[in-house]
Amino acid sequence: MKLAFLACVLVFSFIQQAHSANILVFNAVGTHSTRISMMPYMEALADKGHTVTYLASLRNNDPHKHPKITEYIPKKWEAAMGPWEEHIKFYDVRKNKQMLQMWYGMKDAGIASCTMLYTDPEFVNWVKSSKFDLVVVESSFNECAYGLVHYFNAKSITYSTMTIFQSYFDAHGLPDESSAVPDQILNFPSGNQMSFWERFLNAFNPITYTLMRHYTYFPQLEEITKNALGLKEIPKFSEIEKNINLILLTTHFSIDYPRSFPPNTIPVGGTVVSKKKKPLPTDMESFINQSKEGFIFISFGSVTEFVNFDYEVQQEFIAALYKFPDLRFVWKSSFEINATLPANVFVTKWAPQQTLLANPKIKAFITHAGMGSTAEAIHFSVPVICAPVMADQDVNADIMSSRDAGIKLEIVGLKRDDLSHALTEILHNKKYRNGMKKLTEIFKDRQVSPLQSAVWWTEYILRHENTNSFLRPPSVGQSWWTKRQIDVWIAAFLILQFVLLTLAYTLFLLMRTILRHLSKTKDTNIKKKKK
Repeated sequence: MKLAFLACVLVFSFIQQAHSANILVFNAVGTHSTRISMMPYMEALADKGHTVTYLASLRNNDPHKHPKITEYIPKKWEAAMGPWEEHIKFYDVRKNKQMLQMWYGMKDAGIASCTMLYTDPEFVNWVKSSKFDLVVVESSFNECAYGLVHYFNAKSITYSTMTIFQSYFDAHGLPDESSAVPDQILNFPSGNQMSFWERFLNAFNPITYTLMRHYTYFPQLEEITKNALGLKEIPKFSEIEKNINLILLTTHFSIDYPRSFPPNTIPVGGTVVSKKKKPLPTDMESFINQSKEGFIFISFGSVTEFVNFDYEVQQEFIAALYKFPDLRFVWKSSFEINATLPANVFVTKWAPQQTLLANPKIKAFITHAGMGSTAEAIHFSVPVICAPVMADQDVNADIMSSRDAGIKLEIVGLKRDDLSHALTEILHNKKYRNGMKKLTEIFKDRQVSPLQSAVWWTEYILRHENTNSFLRPPSVGQSWWTKRQIDVWIAAFLILQFVLLTLAYTLFLLMRTILRHLSKTKDTNIKKKKK
């Protein structure tokens, strides 16, 4: 019996080893938020026996680390990167209305990371001594990883921690829906509410963004990679991108606009929600338990820090909190808030966000409306007050507001009355809690959990070869004008013009003939009368 049991264990171990893969998750240009969003996915893969290596620039500030995930932080890039807001003050970008310029300029972060990585001998040696079966690329300007996909001859997945990027329509074959669905950066109204000029900009922004990537961004990454790894030739990164096997989107129709997705694009919004709840620090738990009216959680994410807002906005925000002495506020801020705060405010540099949102005493969540935080709030059915700053946050906030699950505030120029009114509404107007409850029901009602779906599709890609032959849309590889049928519409316009001109000329000839005939008839009649 013991021998039989031992044999079963050995067979199971062999099967597990045979089906396990060596996976690299590349997030060099990333934040703590993107790490948090991807961590449940990485943990689930590691728990299934896969070897997971996570490459990043920022060290994990979470005291509860997963023992089966190897984190690789290249030293040179870590030293150069530092906190995000040492490089970009996102509040100032919003204040100065430079979001579109910033988005196009973010390619410099991708080039800087690639340059810094490949000029680090330690990283180059690590690459040359490693081998991976699958490279998962976080979508925010981490295209430097395309060179590793080629070098390792690995399968690849794009993992988007936000909604759809402008480049996806041409790179991955998503249908162009720019006539109705606004770009996350432009943030126009949707559907028939978009004006002609807004539709014009919405249609051409993905095209100009794709051209920028293909002709200014990718060539620099290709040259850096080829020289560092000693390669004679390297495929164009646009070609490597076209051959990506799968796109995982951390979105869902309950928290985004309804969209059309091809088979290679899988919406998995909600993967950020972990089954393992982290314990509250003792002092935080005691602070919450002492509240009589419950508490509100405040967090502006990992890169849009409160201390970088205008001084007047900071003062107005804090002044609004003084109006709610019976409530308690748990406030996550990476930096010390240099202001006198009410006694009912607890400030912490780290907070187990999901544990707080799951707490029965929570009343609302004041958030920047990042995709991860929005999904968590919906999962735990907590109404939100959204103060978006950058990227897809405006889109997320607009959707929460339109579905009566939250209130959107403009953080630039915020006044205390704006926040206090929003707090009063979210606390006492039942439509927000009811709206969020309905959204939660829609969000959770799925055949399988989003995390199960993400893992299943990842292993599907690992199990099968040449999945692009039946998952990838035929439009991948078409020129931007062919994909959008622009040449067809131009031809149709020219044909219509030709037909109209032909009809007009025919009518002209007909009218001229008729007039000449009438003129001759008139002359004949006159001559007859004279006779």
